Order: sequence, then structure tokens, then C-alpha cells
Amino acid sequence: MIHSAPVIDLDREGKLYLIRFSNQQRRELSIPFEDIENFYFSYNLFNQLKFRFQPGNILMFNNLRILHARKAFNLNSGLRHLQLASTDIEMVYSRLRRLSNCKIS
Repeated sequence: MIHSAPVIDLDREGKLYLIRFSNQQRRELSIPFEDIENFYFSYNLFNQLKFRFQPGNILMFNNLRILHARKAFNLNSGLRHLQLASTDIEMVYSRLRRLSNCKIS
């Protein structure tokens, strides 16, 4: 899959619509060299959430990409189990387009 789009997309009213974190989903940067350090500093801080899951919690969102990390794990704090399921909506659309063009014999 090839996809090229700006890092930040605005809606028709000029409001923030989405931010692409994934290198595979955004186009190359076209910012002045002297702004690169500030860009990456801001890019890495953007939209950080920190919270602790409880047993049975689930996190769902409509997003192009989420970056995740975990703090150090203390073996004395209990068991840890994390399952991740994700899909890229563009891949779903691509698959639907391909399947709709397939002929069943």
C-alpha cells in the first residue's frame, strides 16, 4: 500500500481533523532545516496520555495510528497481560475494493 498525506489534516472549517504519526501514512517533511528540532520535540509530546488499566479494561479509538509504551514493570505488582488488535482503515477499504472486483466462479 502506498499512501502520502500531510502530517496534519484540517477539516472544511479549518479545524484539526487528524495527525498522522506513522511514517508510512504521511509524506516527507517539508519544513525548514532550522525548525526540525522544534518539530520533533513537539511531535513527540503531542497527545500523550498516561493511565493505568484495570483488569477487564479495553481501549478503543478511531485513529490512524497510536504509539504506545509502558513504564517499567514490577514483578511484585501482579500479572501483566496485554492484547492488541488493530487495523488500518485504508487497508480495510483496499481489501473491500479488491473483493468487490473479484469474480466468483
